[in-house]
Amino acid sequence: EPAGGVALGTFQTVAEFKDVRITADEKNLLQSDFARDASGWTSKAGSWKVQDGAFQQSDPKASASVTSGELAWKDYTLSLKARKLSGAEGFLITVRRVDAENCVVWNLGGFGNKSHSLQFRLGQQDHPMAQTPGTIEAGRWYDLKVRLSGSRVECFLDGKLMLSADIPPVKTQTVYASATRDEKAGEIILKLVNPGAEARECRVNLAGVTSVKPNTRSFVLTGANGNALNTLDEPRRVVPLESTLNLAGPNFNQRLPARSFSVFRIVGTTN
Repeated sequence: EPAGGVALGTFQTVAEFKDVRITADEKNLLQSDFARDASGWTSKAGSWKVQDGAFQQSDPKASASVTSGELAWKDYTLSLKARKLSGAEGFLITVRRVDAENCVVWNLGGFGNKSHSLQFRLGQQDHPMAQTPGTIEAGRWYDLKVRLSGSRVECFLDGKLMLSADIPPVKTQTVYASATRDEKAGEIILKLVNPGAEARECRVNLAGVTSVKPNTRSFVLTGANGNALNTLDEPRRVVPLESTLNLAGPNFNQRLPARSFSVFRIVGTTN
């Protein structure tokens, strides 16, 4: 089912947000008035601070965002007030956020402050689902609301329905895994892939393995973003990093970096 957290953001714009509320089934999932602090929110980029009862982003050049919520949230309504102080565009209101590359974005005053659009972000691509002409004025408070119901996304500006679309969830796994045995080397070869834009913690269970020896070799390949490539000038931008791990046993927790492919060569005893 469609689900995920939320984010507030700006692009080359100074803006502030307040009176954020998320409800589902007439219950509050989140309520932030920013009277004292921004507890429950995590800054991903930009310069954020609580000031005069609002959460303000003050970097005029940043592609800025703060996130909150849980992956399991679904069928909720997000309401808030937003005000542009200066800059090139408007606001970025994100819902159904799994990570930075899997979410739904309401872009107000986008494309040089010429239009409002509803975008489905998957990987490195933004897919426009609905769009209408419009601008965001500086110095004015706007009432924003996003209502989610199943695959339906509805966006309201100052109480009026502006954009809506049906955006079904993409069926992707958060982590991919495989395990094989190299009989000649006497090793179990475990491969883990995290295709997401954020690091993930996973639990590994090597079924049928009773114990593992120390000094497991680990090889991790990752890049700064999904488009990272090696070049003649920078031939080691994307290279596997080798290290040695001492696993606690055949069942263990492992942190996987964003956009990573990891290989573990484990010497273990089986039943």
